[in-house]
Amino acid sequence: MGACGSVMQDEALKEQARIHRQIEKSLEKKKSALLEQSVLLIGPGESGKSTVLKQIRAMCGGYTKHELEEKKLLILRNLWTFSDMLLEYVIKNYLDMNEADKKKYKVMIEELKFCVMSGGHMADELAETVKVFWLCAPIQEAYEKRSTYHLTDSAGYFFENIDRIKMPDFQPTNQDIVRIRVPTTGVVTADVILKNIKLSVIDCGGQRQERRKWYHYFDDVHAVLFVAAISEYDQKLVEDETVNRMDEALNLYHIVFNGKYFTKAACILFLNKIDLFREKVKSVSIKKFHPGFEGTNTAEDGAKYFRRKFRDGMHPDFKKRLYCHETCAISDQVQIIINTVIDTVVQENLKDTGMI
Repeated sequence: MGACGSVMQDEALKEQARIHRQIEKSLEKKKSALLEQSVLLIGPGESGKSTVLKQIRAMCGGYTKHELEEKKLLILRNLWTFSDMLLEYVIKNYLDMNEADKKKYKVMIEELKFCVMSGGHMADELAETVKVFWLCAPIQEAYEKRSTYHLTDSAGYFFENIDRIKMPDFQPTNQDIVRIRVPTTGVVTADVILKNIKLSVIDCGGQRQERRKWYHYFDDVHAVLFVAAISEYDQKLVEDETVNRMDEALNLYHIVFNGKYFTKAACILFLNKIDLFREKVKSVSIKKFHPGFEGTNTAEDGAKYFRRKFRDGMHPDFKKRLYCHETCAISDQVQIIINTVIDTVVQENLKDTGMI
């Protein structure tokens, strides 16, 4: 009987241990789930959303060798596209360029296209032609007018780095990668590990025709990061030349944060391209494009005005959960802000679950 009781006791202890292990395993899963955070990255086209995602990738170990090879081709593609846009502007606006040079640069553009299509790199002769093209007066004049025909500011960066880009062993740096311009179409999701957090970042295309896809991702996200280019207060949409880009960003922001969606998610606003904004306000009036602006035409007053405009149109429930940052997404310093944002997202969600 004693032996039988001992066996039964042993079996009971084993069963208790098994149940304890199951409970511990379940708790570990719950703990793990709390550290899985999802961020929806949205905003109008050309705002810098994808650049923010690239910075997050850089913080998490960067890119594979295969991905870097793809980035090299994208840089060449950008050079091809930028060259074509610049020359087209020169021709359409009758800037002072002789016919021989026009013909030479059209051939150059075709050679850049061939480099992209063949997956090769620039020969020295082609690179020298690109450098001469970039430095010639009509092209520089066209570049100065870039905001009127949607040429990105990154164009100058790549032209000025031709000597490095042309090298057969060229490896893109993080600064190269964040300046690559490829419009986001559809939805791009990146799952990364950052600060012991499994972070799922969902980057949705910002062009008007892409926005209908956003609503599929409005449920169950822990944070919404809305990116607006503050420097584009004087520019028009690519899709609609009658609409001011800042007005579009404000309208879109207020639709998203109208109280119907994201009732528990943290709301983060990046007023991006602050570096360009600080330069632009030195020569371009804010009031001319935004008559409600009453301050001095300075970066400080302008940023304060636009922050208020974004905040004022929000549903009251969101205002206390809004975190606004002025950013320059191409600068590695934005990684400090991203770290702060991630801490904020985690803290807000731990509060919601009663953990803190």
